[in-house]
Amino acid sequence: MAIKISITEQNKQDCREFAEIYADTVGDIYAKDRNQTDIEIIINQAYWAKLAEVAVEREIGRIGVKITEEVDFSIHQRHQKSFDADIKTVNARLHVKSVHCDRAEKSWVFQKTDPVVYEPEEDEILVFCVTYLNYVEIVGACLASDALSFYASPRKDELSATKECLYLNNHPKKRAVPEISQIVKSLETVLKAKRENRVGYNDKSRKSMRDFAWKEF
Repeated sequence: MAIKISITEQNKQDCREFAEIYADTVGDIYAKDRNQTDIEIIINQAYWAKLAEVAVEREIGRIGVKITEEVDFSIHQRHQKSFDADIKTVNARLHVKSVHCDRAEKSWVFQKTDPVVYEPEEDEILVFCVTYLNYVEIVGACLASDALSFYASPRKDELSATKECLYLNNHPKKRAVPEISQIVKSLETVLKAKRENRVGYNDKSRKSMRDFAWKEF
């Protein structure tokens, strides 16, 4: 089910330039939100996250699904950051979540205030990626609504007040958590299932919330 997407040198350059400007623009908010002040760590996390989005966009193109909003390399001001989807197609909105390969387990972090965590809409899809030096592994995807009962607290207690996590599988030496491996399918399978089920925004207040909330990679 998992697939590997090669990353070009141009992809790396584009994502690195984005990450450096991103860190300079919103690094102070990032530091407060994640208790992270190391600028290199902030840059790297933004870099890997953007590479994952590029890989997913490429795979969507290979599948033959029409993209209506591509990966955004714009640098938004603080008040413009958003929980909006990373990539949009005619039938779905995709939230690309990434973790780097040096992590001990495959898990993905969400803000508790992200509507996709507590009130996802029917056309929202979560795409789970693991980033490597020269490629991105797309582990799989699922409907955001199918993940509602799988969220668990972060391993770090200090993050529990503001974060939720999805874990691919249980770690043998850590507390048990729900495993999204039970519901994850290939990105192609999930996209094709949504092809005839386009659902738009029907709640203006939620649309507004997405537009002005803080984005979590």
